[in-house]
Amino acid sequence: MTTKNLDTYYDPLTNRTLFVRPKPFLLKNVFSDEDFLNIKNKIQFEKDNSILQYAKFLGRFSIIKENFLQDEHNILLEKARGIFSKDLLPTYCAYGLYKGFRANLPKHVDDNGCTYTIDLCVSYKTRWPIFVEGQEFDPQENEAVCYYGEDQYHWRNEFTDPSNNEVEMIFFHFAEPEHWYFTIGPNHKEEIVRLRIEHENKIGKIK
Repeated sequence: MTTKNLDTYYDPLTNRTLFVRPKPFLLKNVFSDEDFLNIKNKIQFEKDNSILQYAKFLGRFSIIKENFLQDEHNILLEKARGIFSKDLLPTYCAYGLYKGFRANLPKHVDDNGCTYTIDLCVSYKTRWPIFVEGQEFDPQENEAVCYYGEDQYHWRNEFTDPSNNEVEMIFFHFAEPEHWYFTIGPNHKEEIVRLRIEHENKIGKIK
């Protein structure tokens, strides 16, 4: 989908011009049983042999490394092109594990190369729905919420059963070739974040 035919609006919360996108939806049976099992095995290997990154403000443990789940990202490419845009390319993917009393996902739009997003549920112990533009989704294993991460606000309510719950997700992201992620480079995210924080400090953070 080209953006030239899309309506736009100014978002005062981010000080950005956002596109009006189609509604998000749930995608079932994202991977074959064999591929999904391979994903779980790769995650377990990393958890057993690496120190996961931890984002305290999200209460989230992450695996973000070059070539991690690259094969799976490429498997999704044709499916993503059929869903979103025939010209898109993979940007990056990341594994996230939410657990503990700090776990949360505040209302936001994404700063990175996340024009097109496929959020895959790997596992959970207690359901913790995700909301995109006010629409509630409750993905099961090997199901994904498909939406436009840079243009559609998404969040989760208070983390459920924080003493026991663990929610595992993989975030597969894509963008068009003319996106700054490709034309300038991934490190341009730092400038995007700087401008957002500068604006938030002026008006207050999103509630």
